Amino acid sequence: MPPARARLVLLAILLATAPLSACRQRHDREGPTATPAAASSPAAPTETARLAPVPSPTPGSASPGCGSPPGAGAVPGTTSVRTITAGGRERTYRLHVPAGYSTTTPLALVFNFHGLGSNAFEQEVYSGLVPLSDREGFLLVSPQGVSNSWLIAPGVDDVAFTRQVASALAGEFCIDTNRVYSTGMSNGAFMSSTLACLAGDLVAAVAPVAGVAFREGFCGRPTPVVAFHGTADAAIAFEGGTLPTGGRYAGVMPMMAGWAGHNGCDESPAETRVSPSVRMLHYQGCTAATALYIVDGGGHTWPGAIDVPRLGPTTKEISAAELIWSFFQSHPRR
Repeated sequence: MPPARARLVLLAILLATAPLSACRQRHDREGPTATPAAASSPAAPTETARLAPVPSPTPGSASPGCGSPPGAGAVPGTTSVRTITAGGRERTYRLHVPAGYSTTTPLALVFNFHGLGSNAFEQEVYSGLVPLSDREGFLLVSPQGVSNSWLIAPGVDDVAFTRQVASALAGEFCIDTNRVYSTGMSNGAFMSSTLACLAGDLVAAVAPVAGVAFREGFCGRPTPVVAFHGTADAAIAFEGGTLPTGGRYAGVMPMMAGWAGHNGCDESPAETRVSPSVRMLHYQGCTAATALYIVDGGGHTWPGAIDVPRLGPTTKEISAAELIWSFFQSHPRR
């Protein structure tokens, strides 16, 4: 099947569930408006998804932008809104350059996709990744979807848009091209799942929050995946089933089983109790690491983030942002 056709088929399959978010994503605009500091500090987990020392950039992985000063507006420790023409459209994204950025040190690049009905700014705040970017030293990109969505707008190729942004940034900034990652919330989690399938040559690992997805036969190379999902998610139900808008979601465990099979894992994962209401399932024997954090009683929310009551309970026992970055650190492209 031609790549373009395969992309359309996969997106159609994944998006059978995406419209369900519309019935509640209007609340995303109401909720994440405070700064991440408004949330209490999550407790440190007893175990993460098999961390390893951060490797040095491999020869050839430093992007062309290394050694050159970045463009105007790229001030370390600040966020700027940028535009790019992709697919004949003017698209925008928010770029946070970490404090202490150096033109000679290749950094990781993290994409952070918003949910349906939300936007790049809200996701930037809600995820809590900006302070982490400054502390840990990685470039953070929060793209803006057409019609505040991913993979839905007619005639829009969001995978190609992501590639174009990554390429533009690699030409301007010093990026370790073996450490390009993607995370996202809800519809943005579907987007990250799609990138793992269709852009495995670009992203080294992904971390979908409240929306992991997989479709057998349409994904490329094995890709490390760490997912997060609440058992009381009323938008994308943990157990799956018919959704308010008529779409169907197979459920989190079938989706994770799909990734586990694709990544060469054993069928039965090991379970670790991380905190009173959080369990981690870690699949064994994998070619690419595969893990799931289950939040018992958790809603359609980002663990460790500010509370958005209409989306359900938000655990403060773990920080998805911290765990995602730890997972990314230990899973560069090999």
